[in-house]
Amino acid sequence: MPQSDRAVPLLRLSDVGKSYALGRSVLTRLLNREQFHAVSGLSFDVAAGESFAIVGESGSGKSTVARMMVRLVDPTTGELAFKGQSIAQLAGRDLAAFRQQVQMVFQSTMNSLNPRKTVATTLTEAIGRDGVPVADLLDMVRLPRTVLGRLPHQLSGGQRQRVGIARALARRPTLLVADEPTSALDVSIQAEIIRLLRELHRTAGVTLVVISHDLALVGELCERVAVMQHGRLVEIGSASQVLHAPRERYTAELLAAIPRGLSGQHASA
Repeated sequence: MPQSDRAVPLLRLSDVGKSYALGRSVLTRLLNREQFHAVSGLSFDVAAGESFAIVGESGSGKSTVARMMVRLVDPTTGELAFKGQSIAQLAGRDLAAFRQQVQMVFQSTMNSLNPRKTVATTLTEAIGRDGVPVADLLDMVRLPRTVLGRLPHQLSGGQRQRVGIARALARRPTLLVADEPTSALDVSIQAEIIRLLRELHRTAGVTLVVISHDLALVGELCERVAVMQHGRLVEIGSASQVLHAPRERYTAELLAAIPRGLSGQHASA
């Protein structure tokens, strides 16, 4: 008997792994079979409408997972499925439709935004024929119309991140993957971006996956948390359970490393 739509998660990772051959040159990689396993045996679901976090230290593999979710890179092993369909099998119109439904907010806006294009051009190109109008996008991310004629270097860090979020929302995505969305911002601007993402999740119905090393941010924004270490999943549960009653020593160590008062700064700024 086929599963109902309700039983199928929006995103499912089944024993996913990603490996890279060691060596700088093509010949060295061909001759050297030794590999670096960035991600190993990762399995979890993300439900439609959920706000989900993947946390861990630098090098834990969380950003690699983010790029596999949006198919910027393909897994070496296992399967990622979106609405029950394998992402790796998508091609042609199905792949184009997937890329409209799944969008990414990148960590470095100076690298992800074209330095030669104005905000107006960036958003207009992202919208295409049937996306969200530019004026509505600016309202969604709380940017004034005056930014439309500016280039990325003429914007503040917070404004650039809002442009990046607006671009990601341009085609009305179902899933938004945010990779370290506040790491390059000062604390007061971090709080603004957290509030913005939280509001978009609640009002626009966007499923949100946040990649972060910042557990204070995760506590403000997400309902469920997966903790990664050395490319593997070490703990997963509700944000309340993981952040206040962690089962694993590694998670407790991450929590202990949060400077006192940081979570409060996020919330009150």
